[in-house]
Amino acid sequence: MQEQNKHIEAILNSLEGIEQAEANPFLFEKIQQRMSTRNARPVLYGEKKVVWVTAVLTLMVIVNGLFLVKNKKSTNSQVALSYQSGIETISGEYFESNTYSY
Repeated sequence: MQEQNKHIEAILNSLEGIEQAEANPFLFEKIQQRMSTRNARPVLYGEKKVVWVTAVLTLMVIVNGLFLVKNKKSTNSQVALSYQSGIETISGEYFESNTYSY
């Protein structure tokens, strides 16, 4: 118990030399100056980036759409040719001139 009291007294005695901290006398002026310069500076850096990203994405979507339309037209013509040749193949095999006599 006595050892605990000594420990508490040592802690309290360590606080005796503490003084109140003093701030820099020009701190308030520095903060006001920074706030006023920040408000005066235009905020165009973020806006320019948003505009560029939007423009690039729009261009990519347009180019992608053009490729899809072009690809669909060529695919449709290939499918039509494939379908026509398939019909000709089946009809050629079905209506062969060789007939089997049973």
